Amino acid sequence: MEFMRCAESKCKMKCAGKLPCSPKVSFWFKRLQLFDRIRKHKVNPLPDPRNLFRACTRLSRDCTQMQILQPQEYTLAEVDARILSIKNQIELLKPITPEPRTAHISSKRDEALEAGNKKKAQELTNMLEREELGGCYREIKMTTSKGRGRK
Repeated sequence: MEFMRCAESKCKMKCAGKLPCSPKVSFWFKRLQLFDRIRKHKVNPLPDPRNLFRACTRLSRDCTQMQILQPQEYTLAEVDARILSIKNQIELLKPITPEPRTAHISSKRDEALEAGNKKKAQELTNMLEREELGGCYREIKMTTSKGRGRK
């Protein structure tokens, strides 16, 4: 696992990857993962789908905007339509994603300060500063620096 982390940190490929985490964005990703699992279950039924049923119940309880039914209540076409609509929503969130992430981390920092946890608050402040500085130079560094093992 450590070798994989090392390789990923040295990777020079430029790709969008996962969006920065904020509660709203991560919730859309959870929905997408769940509907992907439901789609796989519809195409090739699981021998024991109880974990899938539990995941649907849990996410439906957490989600008040979009009720999630049990897998047997969906058709394959409905699942594909849900996946497409979720992907469209994620694409709409991509341009505005850094602001909710910054606000989320700032709120966590404020909570840590109120609780008296100065060490955690300082770590979150450092994280915000590193992300701000890293965003400025990432594009320049990726295009001007020497590649690492890949031509």
